[in-house]
Amino acid sequence: MTRDAITVRPILEGHGCVIDGFLDRDACAAWVARAEALGFDEAPISTAEGEVRVEGGRNNDRAMVDDPGAAEALWGRLEPMLPRALRAIPMGGRWWRAAGLNERLRFYRYRPGQRFRWHADGAFHRNAEERSFFTVMIYLSAVARGGETRFHGGASVRPEPGRALLFWHPLTHEGAAVEAGRKDVLRTDLLFRAAEPLRPAT
Repeated sequence: MTRDAITVRPILEGHGCVIDGFLDRDACAAWVARAEALGFDEAPISTAEGEVRVEGGRNNDRAMVDDPGAAEALWGRLEPMLPRALRAIPMGGRWWRAAGLNERLRFYRYRPGQRFRWHADGAFHRNAEERSFFTVMIYLSAVARGGETRFHGGASVRPEPGRALLFWHPLTHEGAAVEAGRKDVLRTDLLFRAAEPLRPAT
């Protein structure tokens, strides 16, 4: 098994990071095979009213599974790589501390011409004490041309096998159209648990 060198670099003014070598190529291939076994459907868009299909918004395919064991294993790998800025979030008068990954794993497949237009991701709320703040995307395949994840302000992340991209949910972004090749992505959420209150300013 070949394991690529691991590098972690912050992006988006500290509101995200890119981890190269998060997964090796064998692991990526295994995830792609699992997604294929699950079967793909046309991907909807999640809204406050539920999941809907919006013409022109996105046209990629999606497979999905709830797998707490796999989410825990991915978290065990991610946790020691997580930048300090993403480990604790001050929000609503208290600290929220990174605690794991959403067990709902979504697999996205993009073929030539498929894309996901500009949007912001919604948060996952398990209860009042546990919720997500960051999207986790793991690229599983190389794309010959196109397929970048683009953010307003000019930041752009190219799909590379085993590369992980984490970013703050409200950041508007797009999945650019794949021009040649195929793009496979594993997507989940970075979960946080409510912790101690913020100390008042003195």
